[in-house]
Amino acid sequence: MTQALRSLQLAIEMATRARDEADQALQHALRVLQNAQAQMAQLSGYADETDLRWATANASALNGELMMHHRNFMGRLREAIQMQENVLRNLERQVDAARQRRVQREIKLKSFEQLLEKRLRERAVLAARREQKQMDEFAGQMHARQVMARRMREESIGENR
Repeated sequence: MTQALRSLQLAIEMATRARDEADQALQHALRVLQNAQAQMAQLSGYADETDLRWATANASALNGELMMHHRNFMGRLREAIQMQENVLRNLERQVDAARQRRVQREIKLKSFEQLLEKRLRERAVLAARREQKQMDEFAGQMHARQVMARRMREESIGENR
């Protein structure tokens, strides 16, 4: 195998590793995003549940200070939900970027593989041409020997007469 083909195979190995690493990074980013989505669902569920509890409570039985604490708590909870929404948007961008890196690495790998296949086909065509040339030369030599042998037989027959 030529040095060029060995270099190409090395490039394929490196591109495969890079693609695999990009795939692992994408899987990690997806897991982090799923965890953040689950946390968001918990926060939203807790906020909805708390609102429902307060809505069904007897408003006349609650004093002003308790209502103020509830409003403050719900305000902080809504801030936490907004922060989590920002985290989710950021994580979604990270997943998109990881997905794009994965696709780019796959494209690079496929281009190296296609180039290797092309080079191997070219080598096979050249080898077939060389073999055909050798066969043609061999056939030409055999034909020349047969012609010479026939002439020699004809000459020897002519001399014997």
